[in-house]
Amino acid sequence: MCLDQGRRTVGVTDLSTLVEPLQRELAVPGDFDTVFPNTTEDGLTGTLADGFAEAQLDGWFPNVTLDLSGATPVVTPDLSVPGSTLVVFYASTRVIYAQLRNLTSLQRYKAGVVEYETNQPATVLKEELDRITQRKKDLWRNAGRQQGATTFVFDSYFARSATWWPGVASAYFSWFPYEIWC
Repeated sequence: MCLDQGRRTVGVTDLSTLVEPLQRELAVPGDFDTVFPNTTEDGLTGTLADGFAEAQLDGWFPNVTLDLSGATPVVTPDLSVPGSTLVVFYASTRVIYAQLRNLTSLQRYKAGVVEYETNQPATVLKEELDRITQRKKDLWRNAGRQQGATTFVFDSYFARSATWWPGVASAYFSWFPYEIWC
């Protein structure tokens, strides 16, 4: 079994608790309602659930379950802080992709002799997509490196008291190994 439930209480993470971090990821703090005036918290919670599912498709959270049957989506067992950040990252990339697909790269207005033009170069959009794609690859590569192939032998006292196991997982994932491997 991948999950050692003997050392910690296994809970759930309500994805609606990640709405504020998602808002901060998508817009300057305090400006979310201006940038996304028609976006509801329920819509963002749904996007977080979609982001979690996409992260699972990429190999993250192999032993975590998404439950959509309640009032808000929850995942079991609970997510670590980095795991929650990963879900926010995946959800924000979905929003950014949707924005880029719907973005007009050139707008031209003319009234008589007065012209106004705005241009969003396609190269800027391509660079943003490349950055997001590379970030996903880097995250997965780094997680694989953290698993390592090193074996350590500890006595029971040390194993029960250790909060970080070198070569097994980073400090972030030491209590949440089910988020990256089985």
